[in-house]
Amino acid sequence: MGKNSELFPEHKTAEDIQEIVRASWEAVFETSEIDLDAYFFDLGGTSLQALQVVDRLEHELGILVPTTMLFESPTMRLLTASLAQLLADARKPESA
Repeated sequence: MGKNSELFPEHKTAEDIQEIVRASWEAVFETSEIDLDAYFFDLGGTSLQALQVVDRLEHELGILVPTTMLFESPTMRLLTASLAQLLADARKPESA
């Protein structure tokens, strides 16, 4: 990711987010051999496993992650980018 030094809420960098995503997928799939561009469902992921990943991400990142995000961003690389944007948006002050 290009903005590696940019901090997101709770001081999460793009690398931090990617490692959290990777750890979540590895825990759910019980393997450490997952390519960043592998599709979740092509790896045999189920809807239940998608919910488990989302739950882990919410716990680690401290934000609500839309369940649909994994379906819309089905690779670790895409999911990392989507989460980084979600965190950046959450950091923006609400306009009056």
